[in-house]
Amino acid sequence: MAREVARIRKQLFGADHLIFATQCGVDQTRRQGLAANRALGVAVDTLVKLRGTAILAETAEWIGAEQLLTRRAINRQVADRIASVMRRYEIRLETFGEDFVGKQASPGNIEGG
Repeated sequence: MAREVARIRKQLFGADHLIFATQCGVDQTRRQGLAANRALGVAVDTLVKLRGTAILAETAEWIGAEQLLTRRAINRQVADRIASVMRRYEIRLETFGEDFVGKQASPGNIEGG
């Protein structure tokens, strides 16, 4: 792979070609909510303003932030899709006797801020 990569020529490209995906991780320092999440938020906001793409992959992490996500959606269709996904997710949770509305689904996330 190193030889293949060595043959690739560097090129300038616009932020509209960038896709930045986030993934929840375990934060042993318990500072994730105080520093990293906010820093990533600023980075994502900056990328999106430059017409890049950001992905928040874990549906469970959307709980409690639906309104923020729909307000930030690129258009009404995406906002409606976010709301639809969350409604289906909540119905699925209720089907299994779970109620995460108003709660954080992960004890680690609660501890981490």
